[in-house]
Amino acid sequence: MADDEQDPGPFHLGSAATNGHTELVELLLAEEDISPDEVNHRGQTPLYLAASNGHIEVVELLLELATDDSPKVDVNKTSKDGSTPLKAALSGGHAVVAEALLRAKNIDVGIEYRENWTPLGAASADGQLKVVKALVRLLRASKPEALNQKHRGESTEGTPLFLASDGGHTKVVELLLRYLPQEKIDETNNGGRTALLAAAANGHADVVALLLAKNAKTDEQADDGMTALKAAMLGGHAAVVKQLFKKDKEKKRGRASNLVSGPD
Repeated sequence: MADDEQDPGPFHLGSAATNGHTELVELLLAEEDISPDEVNHRGQTPLYLAASNGHIEVVELLLELATDDSPKVDVNKTSKDGSTPLKAALSGGHAVVAEALLRAKNIDVGIEYRENWTPLGAASADGQLKVVKALVRLLRASKPEALNQKHRGESTEGTPLFLASDGGHTKVVELLLRYLPQEKIDETNNGGRTALLAAAANGHADVVALLLAKNAKTDEQADDGMTALKAAMLGGHAAVVKQLFKKDKEKKRGRASNLVSGPD
C-alpha cells in the first residue's frame, strides 16, 4: 500500500465520519487546518463516508457547510469509482440520509452514473416514497426525461415505474403515474416485460388496478411470450386474474359498441 493510502487513524475526519462520531466530527470541523471535504485514497469525502454508513447526524453537520455560495463541502463530489454521497446513501438503503442530501441547496440529481444506475430507479425499487417525491420534484424542473430513465442495480433493471410495480410499491407507482405520459406506461425492461406484467406476476393487485386505470396494455407480450394474464394465472393470483378478465370484457364491450354505432 502506498504511503498516501495508509489508514489515517482514529483522529482523521474521514474515520470519525465513517464511524458516526458526531461530537468528534464537530470538534474536528472547528479546526482551521482540517478540510471538511478531504478525500481518502478512494476519493471519498467525509460526507460520502457518513452517508454510506447512514450517520444522519454527521451528514447534517457536514451539510451545514454545503449551503454557501462558496461551499466548503461539495455535496456532489464523486469518488474514484464514480459514486456520490447520494448514491452511497441510496445503495445502503439509508432513506433518511438521502432525503437530507436532496434538501441540500446545491444537490445535482442529473448526474450520469456508470452502468446506468439512477437515483430515481434505486429509490423506486426500494419503495422509498419520500425520496421518490423529492427526486420527482427536482427532476421535473431540471431533467424530466429522467422520470422514465432505465436503471440498473445489482439485481434490478428497468424504468422507475417498472421497478416500483415489480416491488408492489403502490404509493410510488401512484406518484410516478401522475407525471408519466400515456405512451411511457408500457415501456419494457430488457426482457420485454411491462410494469403491468411485473405487477401481475407478483400478485400486486393494488398496483395492477392503478395501471389498468391508466389504460396499460393488457395484451403486451414479453420476449418469452408471457403476458400479464398468463403470469397472474401461473402465480395463482386470483384477484389479479379477475381484474384482467374484467378489463378484457370492458374492452370487448367497447369494440362491440363501436361496431354497432358505426361511423358518423
